[in-house]
Amino acid sequence: MALLIVAGCANSTSPTGSPEPSSTSARPSTPPPPLASPTPRAVAALKIGDPYVLVDNPKNRSLTEAFSFRFDADGRQVESSMSGREIRQDGKLVGLVLLLEFGDLKMTPAIFDAAAHGAADSAKGQIAFSTILGKRVAFVTTTDATFGLVSHGDTIVMVGGPTGTDAKALLTSVIQANA
Repeated sequence: MALLIVAGCANSTSPTGSPEPSSTSARPSTPPPPLASPTPRAVAALKIGDPYVLVDNPKNRSLTEAFSFRFDADGRQVESSMSGREIRQDGKLVGLVLLLEFGDLKMTPAIFDAAAHGAADSAKGQIAFSTILGKRVAFVTTTDATFGLVSHGDTIVMVGGPTGTDAKALLTSVIQANA
């Protein structure tokens, strides 16, 4: 099974320009505080319900070795990481779970929506929002796969499967197991 999941985050809505300082007064520039380091193996704490199991696959380095990326949000750089595991049923690969961490950025509904739209845009997919077990979720459908997103604390969990039905069942199992 081939499954491609691409994620991205859009900038939040904030003014794009800033006023020019007066040429007669110099303002000291203070850098923003350092960001918290991502915890790449936090994905190991995720659970999924029966009949599925989450599995590390050392041969699948895109899942087992977290990678970091940066994006701008509210005028500052946010250091982020993404790591994942395979979802198996009866030994067969049925999907993927990815955990996106955003340093010290606190998850809000607006940030979740921006991340979901960014993921859909970067994957050239269609987005739809829904609710599963009282949690707001987003589904992104591409020509190759469907993946669902849900906020989990200050992270976003992405669960992918080959079809929308698969992705919904897998995401529901993850939400139930981590409630």
